[in-house]
Amino acid sequence: MDSVPVRDISWEMADRQFTIHNVPFGNQNAEVTKKLQSLRELMEADEIPSEIDFRNAADFQ
Repeated sequence: MDSVPVRDISWEMADRQFTIHNVPFGNQNAEVTKKLQSLRELMEADEIPSEIDFRNAADFQ
């Protein structure tokens, strides 16, 4: 069974650091991209923590 490689994605905005851990990387699909965009918007709006695990992203939707 092939395991999906994961990476952490981090960025800064207005002197704030944001990180999403364990993002599936490689065969990027529209579902992952859409979820990343939603998480980014929620994080930047202070609606969810500024550091999260992508595997638990359903908890924030």
